[in-house]
Amino acid sequence: MPYTSAVIKESLRLCPPNPWGTNKVTTERETEIMGYKLPKGSYVETPVLPMAILERNYGTTALHFKPERWLASPPVDPTHSATVATAAAVDAPAGSEAMSSSTDSIAHISTESAAAVDTNGLTVPDPLTFMVGPRDCIGQSLARMELQVVLAVLLTRFRFHPGAKLRQELKTAESLGQSAVSAIHACAEVHVTMQPAGSQMLLGIECRS
Repeated sequence: MPYTSAVIKESLRLCPPNPWGTNKVTTERETEIMGYKLPKGSYVETPVLPMAILERNYGTTALHFKPERWLASPPVDPTHSATVATAAAVDAPAGSEAMSSSTDSIAHISTESAAAVDTNGLTVPDPLTFMVGPRDCIGQSLARMELQVVLAVLLTRFRFHPGAKLRQELKTAESLGQSAVSAIHACAEVHVTMQPAGSQMLLGIECRS
């Protein structure tokens, strides 16, 4: 069960259901976040996926599927991570220095606030899949339980293998020295679903005999 939970947690880190977080609007006055002054009415968001794949947070294995990183220490108390910053300015142009600096700053605070220690002794933050603090997902306990049940049932009844499109992306990633996760992101555009993308399934499925 601990390893199953670690697999689910690592999967949600690399393929979060809501990769760009939730959007918020600043109040009717100027707001300052991480030293950046935001005019009233500015849109802000939590960059869940970018924070989840930063080497600054997860080391050189940030883009590798490694459930073992969550087995080295007890689960982090969500209340301990309530001080994690929950917003990054998004009205700065994508890829701009301001956006990059803001994301890095939030990632740094996340590392300190929701810290765990993986098998290599690296301090890593808890993924923000369900957010943290007093406004985190109220149904996360039920969701985690359902994920464990569904995963156990699927794996005992079916075999899964890469579909044609994913096989092609995996070969491309390998030739470029990239991780398999990069292939999944390229193929599924972050969201992994059971629906065909361009008439092609991401995974092939067959019943166990």
